[in-house]
Amino acid sequence: MASTSTRSPLRLAHGWTLVRGPSLSAARVREFIRPAVRAVPSSLARRLGSCRISLPPEVATGVASRWTMANGGLEVAVTTAGIEEHDAAMELLLCLGQGRWFPPNRGYRLFPAALRRVGPSLPRRAC
Repeated sequence: MASTSTRSPLRLAHGWTLVRGPSLSAARVREFIRPAVRAVPSSLARRLGSCRISLPPEVATGVASRWTMANGGLEVAVTTAGIEEHDAAMELLLCLGQGRWFPPNRGYRLFPAALRRVGPSLPRRAC
């Protein structure tokens, strides 16, 4: 994912990093992003591996968030413009969960019967 960051990345829990853009407030990171990342169980973090998070004003037109497996780990981008801080943190957690259960190029990790039950109800996102 392209980044317009002008500052060095912040280290987060689990050894993950947050790419800091010029418009990212310290309060958003301190009060919402860090607590959300700390809430991820260590066992899940180990399964996800490295994670690089960015919080651009807009990921893409009409897209709330996007995650990809790249550079040996998970890369997550969450739109922040016009989004409540709590909603951005929840969107981040959603992407982390999807990255665990639906990793591209590695196949689904749900059993087929479970996938048939939940697959049709999954929201349509870029995640």
